Amino acid sequence: MPLTFLLSVAAADAVWASRITDVLDQLGYSWRHVSGRNELALNPSLDAVRADAPAILIMALSPTYFTDSQTNDLWPVAEAMAGRGRLRLLPVKIGWTSLPPPLRDYPYLDLSLIRSPLTAVEQLRTELRRLGEAQPAPVADRRTGPLRVAVAGAGGELTDRVESAVRGLRAELVDRGTQNPPPAEADVVLLMLSHVTATGGYLNSDEFREVLRRQAAGLAIVVPVLVEPVNWENLPLGQPPTLPRGGGKALSRWESLDEGVQSVVDGVRLICEELVRRRTASSAFDIVWTEVQSRGLVDWQEQEHTASPLADEYALDDVFKRSGAPTLTFVEPLNFARFVSALRAPGRGLVLEGPSGIGKTTLLLRAIERLAPERRPIVLSGRRRADLDRIARLPDGHTGTVAVDDVHRLPRPLRTDLADYLKLLADEESDSKLILIGIPGTGESLVELGHDLATRIDVFRLPAVSDATIDEMIRKGERALNVEFAHRSQIALAAAGSLLTAQMLCWELVAGYRIERTRAERTPISADVGLAVDEVVRACELKYGPALRRFAALDGPTGTGCVALLAALRDSGRTGADGVVRVDSGGPDLWPGFAALAERYPNGFADAEPDVAAHLHYEPQPGYLVAEDPQLLFYLRRLSVDRLYEVAGKRRPRVRDQVFVSYSHADHAWLERLERHLRPLTRDQSLDLWSDRRLRAGDRWRDEIADALDRARAAILLVSSDFLASDFISEIELPALLRAAESGGCRIIPIVVSPCMFEHLPDLAQFQAVNSADRPLTAMSAHEQDETLLRTALALRDLPRR
Repeated sequence: MPLTFLLSVAAADAVWASRITDVLDQLGYSWRHVSGRNELALNPSLDAVRADAPAILIMALSPTYFTDSQTNDLWPVAEAMAGRGRLRLLPVKIGWTSLPPPLRDYPYLDLSLIRSPLTAVEQLRTELRRLGEAQPAPVADRRTGPLRVAVAGAGGELTDRVESAVRGLRAELVDRGTQNPPPAEADVVLLMLSHVTATGGYLNSDEFREVLRRQAAGLAIVVPVLVEPVNWENLPLGQPPTLPRGGGKALSRWESLDEGVQSVVDGVRLICEELVRRRTASSAFDIVWTEVQSRGLVDWQEQEHTASPLADEYALDDVFKRSGAPTLTFVEPLNFARFVSALRAPGRGLVLEGPSGIGKTTLLLRAIERLAPERRPIVLSGRRRADLDRIARLPDGHTGTVAVDDVHRLPRPLRTDLADYLKLLADEESDSKLILIGIPGTGESLVELGHDLATRIDVFRLPAVSDATIDEMIRKGERALNVEFAHRSQIALAAAGSLLTAQMLCWELVAGYRIERTRAERTPISADVGLAVDEVVRACELKYGPALRRFAALDGPTGTGCVALLAALRDSGRTGADGVVRVDSGGPDLWPGFAALAERYPNGFADAEPDVAAHLHYEPQPGYLVAEDPQLLFYLRRLSVDRLYEVAGKRRPRVRDQVFVSYSHADHAWLERLERHLRPLTRDQSLDLWSDRRLRAGDRWRDEIADALDRARAAILLVSSDFLASDFISEIELPALLRAAESGGCRIIPIVVSPCMFEHLPDLAQFQAVNSADRPLTAMSAHEQDETLLRTALALRDLPRR
């Protein structure tokens, strides 16, 4: 199919428009000039262009391109269409300008530094000729109907349970007739991430490359599912939201596997619902304009665009708040009316508890607006030093209504006084009212401090917000700014139940399009949510890195207990919105960290470590650690455990979870036979087998082997004369394995392959071999060889799991 070119140039760059069209004419290409977003979005001729040869839009970028009203409105629409495979973009920089983040992922031609117009035109000619000669590989057109969901990567029991549960989604969402379709033909690919997936060859396979190509063409979406803790940030996946929901907590770490699988299914359902909604339109601009049309903003019959009616104009910072309480995007929770009613009732105490970033303070402030002026409370904070004296005097008596935020930060004696005061107010049926706001468990801790308090207070618990609530918040922001998000479901997945996190991601996505205020015309926001995640993570590294390193150092230069506490915060909460780790509910791996904190800071570290205390709160009695900053929680949940140790400036103790095979390449045939016997164990992930056959071109092989040796919980030695003659084995591999065996960290299992000096080498002969040195494999029949390798497989199957 011949190429079709479209051209978008700012009016001030008319000279460049002439140069580009001259080159297109000389090369014999057909082209059209598009003057604005309407001409592009509502162009019926684009609907006849198949996905295997979409039109190419040349965008002549200069400083005036992003100030010209026509072109500045056009490029977000073009980027949205490119994301659906209905258009290809060729950004051409004709003047120096920085590219908005959504355009930075597209290859562009930079002519801005070329002084000679003739040289610049010739370079443009070369690039356009190359595009004409390099036709893209065909991609199948979009399907309609239920979505095909495929499971790829790691196998095993967890994968089977996820696949079975996803098949249970309603028929209009998921095609139940095709049992696990090939990933290269699926609409949604669940990539099951484990050590085997990350280190094996699947991510470099032709099948997975085709999956990524379909995703780039807008025909599929890849959803990573964490089966077990694995360092996946450097894999070719970008930063997509992961499942299970909450960011970073793998299925194998969930106390209830049923709840973990359900979390995956809920995320898949959310994604499928959005994909089905986006399929309902037939226009080339379907992804963006489906809901615009449904709201009556566009008359498609007349092919005319009508801007959405705007009552007011708002600043981006007023719509999506990165700090403070939102107003324009506030969504009332289900029990909001009950909470307002409880605020109006005098005397009876009120406790509001919930995770960081869930919207406790926002709920209080919005509820206060519903009260008569004389009933509106004074709001104090346990975090604000200037308020501490006033809070301490409250038990002496007060008038009106007073709210105390961050009550968990107050000293234990003061909390006891407040608990007794709450009981007194209730018993006296006082007109005065006290409201306490804190982390999950605040109400329970106050009841423990104040006898018979439970029946005298109302406790409101705010759980992680639902996807529907986050979606409503996003829609309110869309209406206020006159924009349209293409990936609302991915925003909800990445937010993991935190409204503040969703606010931050929306702010980053809109800011990436250089939108500062309400748009005159509706603008699509179709950039990948991973871009917003990357921006937030980079900012968080600068903001929190010093405090995290300081906290990690509180148990000494080599201690890892405090880093284990950070990792526990990272995994806290079923939905990832909790942010509290308690000594009485944590495992033994948390005890060293809490013990170090209790010994060094028996009264907490608020005064001694103010930089750390700005983000983390430690309460010695009863013993818990709180991440009070939602942005910190978001940051922690985007870090793998390895990366967390790196940020903290500590060396992570190696977890020995692999079986290492040491062999001579002359004996590779025996390795292949051993791998066949072990295949049932590696297939269901009960065994992670490592040999240098995993190494790929470009790997730093010495580092990879050293890392694998550090992770070996067992080592199979295929002993032969070639094995014993290898300098690398004797000088590198064997010493590391022998040291690990001596410390109890690794079990050595020799298999004598051929006659050799095995029994005469004390360092090796101390380990019981699978077969006798008098009966090497080469002296056995084929049946006996298989029996020996089977005994090895059974021994590895019975190794204790770590």
